[in-house]
Amino acid sequence: MVRRRVFHPAPLLWTFLAVALGIALSAHFGGNLWGFLASFVVFGAGSLVVARSERPSGAGTFAVLLFILSAISFGGFRYTTTRLVAPNDVSRLAGREVRVFGRVADEVQISGDRQRFDFAVDSALVEGKMFSAEGRARIYLYNAIPVVFGDGLSIKCKLEKPRSSTNPEAFNYRKSLELKGIRVVAFVRGEGNVERIAERKLPVYARVVQGICAHVERTISLALYGEPAELLRGLLLGKGPELPRSVRAAFEDSGTVHILAVSGLHVGIIAAVLWFLLATTFRAPKPLSAILCILALAVYVGVVGGRPSVLRASLMFSIILFAQVLKRPPNLLNSIGTAGFVLLLINPRWLFDVGFQLSFGATLGIAYLLPFFDEWLPSRKLGGKFVRKYIVGALAVSICATIGTAPLVALHFNRLQTIAPIANIFIVPFVGLIIGYGMLASVLSIFWQTGAVWTLSTNRLLLEYILFSARFFAGTPISYLPFAKPNIIGIVAFYAIAVGLPLLISKRLKGFIAFVVFIGGIILATFGMHAASQGTRPADLRVVFFDVGQGDCALAEFRDGRLMLIDGGPQRNASFAVAPFLKARGVEHIDAVVLSHPHSDHLGGLVDLMENFEFGAVYVPHITRNSQLYGRFLDAVDSLGIPMETVSAGGYITSFPEAVFLWPDTTAVSPAGSLLTTVNEGSIVFTISRSEVEFLFTGDIGFPTESAVESWPDIDVLKVAHHGSRYSTSDAFLAQTAPLVSVICVGEKNRFGHPTADAMSRIEAVGSKILRTDISGAITVDVRADSFFVKAFDGTEYRFSGTDRPTAPGTR
Repeated sequence: MVRRRVFHPAPLLWTFLAVALGIALSAHFGGNLWGFLASFVVFGAGSLVVARSERPSGAGTFAVLLFILSAISFGGFRYTTTRLVAPNDVSRLAGREVRVFGRVADEVQISGDRQRFDFAVDSALVEGKMFSAEGRARIYLYNAIPVVFGDGLSIKCKLEKPRSSTNPEAFNYRKSLELKGIRVVAFVRGEGNVERIAERKLPVYARVVQGICAHVERTISLALYGEPAELLRGLLLGKGPELPRSVRAAFEDSGTVHILAVSGLHVGIIAAVLWFLLATTFRAPKPLSAILCILALAVYVGVVGGRPSVLRASLMFSIILFAQVLKRPPNLLNSIGTAGFVLLLINPRWLFDVGFQLSFGATLGIAYLLPFFDEWLPSRKLGGKFVRKYIVGALAVSICATIGTAPLVALHFNRLQTIAPIANIFIVPFVGLIIGYGMLASVLSIFWQTGAVWTLSTNRLLLEYILFSARFFAGTPISYLPFAKPNIIGIVAFYAIAVGLPLLISKRLKGFIAFVVFIGGIILATFGMHAASQGTRPADLRVVFFDVGQGDCALAEFRDGRLMLIDGGPQRNASFAVAPFLKARGVEHIDAVVLSHPHSDHLGGLVDLMENFEFGAVYVPHITRNSQLYGRFLDAVDSLGIPMETVSAGGYITSFPEAVFLWPDTTAVSPAGSLLTTVNEGSIVFTISRSEVEFLFTGDIGFPTESAVESWPDIDVLKVAHHGSRYSTSDAFLAQTAPLVSVICVGEKNRFGHPTADAMSRIEAVGSKILRTDISGAITVDVRADSFFVKAFDGTEYRFSGTDRPTAPGTR
C-alpha cells in the first residue's frame, strides 16, 4: 500500500523562515534599529486589526502577509539589537593597555606553550582608575601560569580588535568571533602579566558537565588509543574539530563529516535509548520519562559544547517528547520551526553559523522530501523488509539530507558531495552502535571496569570499520566534485526547484518515474546553480595581488580561463589567503606557475598549494638547490610529473604569449641552469601585456639587476621589487618604467622595516599611485579594453586609461 503524503500546517516554520530572512536582510543592508522597530509595531498592529476584520475570507490572506512582514521586521530588529555595544563593553577599550578582571569562561585549549580561552570581563583598570566592564575577550597566553575553566584572573594586556579578512573568500577571524559575541582579543606573554585572584568557581550545571566529560575521557583511555580513541571522543564529546587533519579530511571527502558535528543523529540516539529505558523497560509514567529525557538532553548539550546544531536537535526532540505525553501526533515541520525561532530569539547571530545552517538544511530536506519519496517508492516493489528499511530507506534519507544541504556545502566548502548518499548507508548506521557502546562503557566503568574494557574492545572494531570506510569512499574518483561558490540567485533558484518540483510532479506522475524525474530536475538545478556562480570573466585580464604577509603571491586570470600563479608567499599563509579564493572559483588546475626565486617568502606557499591543486607547468629561474625547501619543491615537482623549465631573458611561455621574460640572462644563470649571482638578483622578471596595459613582475631584484637590464618598457602596473627595500626601485629604473600604479606586497609590522622610506619617496616622486597589501589588503586589477580598474580589499578604487602617464607631484 502506498503511504499517503500528509503535511500538517506549520505556522512556526514560516515564522522561523521570516525571522531568518529579516536577520539576513539586516546583516546585509545594515538595517536601522528604529526603522525595524517602527515597522515591527506597524505590521504587528496591522496584523491584529486585519485578523479582527469582519471580512475574514479576504482579510485572512492579507493578515498572513502582514504577519510574515512583521516577523521579517522582528528578525531585523532582533539582529540589530545584538550589534549595539554597551557603554561599558570591554571592546571600547580596544587599542589600550589595561588590566582586566574576570573569569575564564570556557575550556582552555592548550597547544605547546600557548593557552587559548574566552574571558568574561567584569571590571578593568585603566590609567589607574577602576571601571565596571562587561563582555568577553579572546585571550592567548604564552609561557604563563596554567589556568582552567572557572579561574578568576587579573590580566595585564593590550586589547586589540580581531584581525579581519584581507583577501577575497578568506576566513574572517573577526566575524567568526563576533558570532560568539567577542569583539576584542589579547596576546599575553610571560607569567608576570597574569595573576590568579580567585580559585576555580563553577555553577552546579558546569560542574556536572565537567565531571561527565572527565569520566568519559577516563573511560575511553581504559582500552582505546590512537585514531579510534580520538574518533570516539569526537562522537561522544563533540571534539570532532580536534581530530587529526587526515581523519577529518577522510570524512569531509566522503561526505560523512556531519557525523563529527554532534547534532540530530547523536541527540536522537540518546533520546531514544533513554525513552526506551524509562518508558518501556522501567515503565515510568510518560510525563516523568519526558522530563527526565529533557533534563538529560540539557546536560548533553553542555557536554558537547552547546553548539547550535545540538540545541536545535534537543529542542526538537523535547517538543516531540511532549507531543508523546499529550498523545498528539508530532508535527515535524512545526517542531523545526519552533526550534529555529527559539534559537534565533536567543542569538540571531547563530543564523550565520555553518553548523546551524547545515543542521536545519538537512533536517528540513528530510522532513519535506521524505514523504514524497515514500509515495514515489512504494515498499511492496522494493524487496524484503531489510532492503526496504535499511537500504532503500537509509538511501532515501541520505539523498534528502544531501539535497537539503547541497547549496550550503557548495557555499561554505566549494564542493558537491556525490558519493555521500552511498557512503552514509555504510557508515551512519554504525555510528548509533558506537555511541551506544560508548555510553554503555561509560556506565559500566563506574562499577565494573572489566566490562567497560570488553565493551570498548568491541567498539574499537566498529570505530576502525568506519575509519576504513570513510577513507575508502574518500579515495574514490567521484567522492566529490569541486564547485564554484554559488551566488544568492543560484541558491534561491535551487531551493525553489527542490520545494516546488515535487508538488508539480505529484500532480502528473506516480511511482518510480516521478522519483527519476525529480532527481533529474535536481541535477539540472545543480548545473544551473553552478552556471550562475561562474558569472562573467574579466573582459581581458584580471590580476590579484594577495595579502600573504611578508611575501609575494599574485594570480593572473585571462578571459579564456587560463591561470598563471606568480609565487606563493610564505609557508602556511597561502592555505588561508590563496586557496579559499581558488576553491571559491572552482579551480582545480593552474596552467602555469612562475617562481620568481626560491626564497621561502615566495616559494613556501607553492609547496602547500601543490598538495591541493594541479600545476600544469612550473617555471623557475635556476635549478641550484640553495635551500632544503627548494630541494623539496623540485623533488615534489619531479615526483608528480609536472613539466618544469628554467627561463631566460627574451623567452616566453607558449601557452601564455602575453608574458615576456626580461631576466635572468646568462650572466645571472648559466645555460645549464646554475645560479651565478645572489638568489635575489637571479629573480625572474617578466611583463604581462594585454590591451595596451602592461604589468611588470620583478621578484626581489635590486639595483644591480635594474642596471643590468638594457631597457625597461613603459609600465602601467608595477609589482615593486623586494617588498619596497631601500636597495630596489631606483630613480633610474622608475624614470624608464614610469608606472601608473605601484603595488607593494608586504607584511604588516614586518621585522625588515619594509617598505622603506627611501623606496617610498622614490616611487612617490614619479607620481605613481602606491597600494600596499599590509594596508589595503588584496589588490585586484581588472583590464577592460584600453582601461584598467584597481580595487583594493579595503574598498579603495581607481580607474586608469592605458594611455595615462604618471604626473610627478611638483608638476601638477
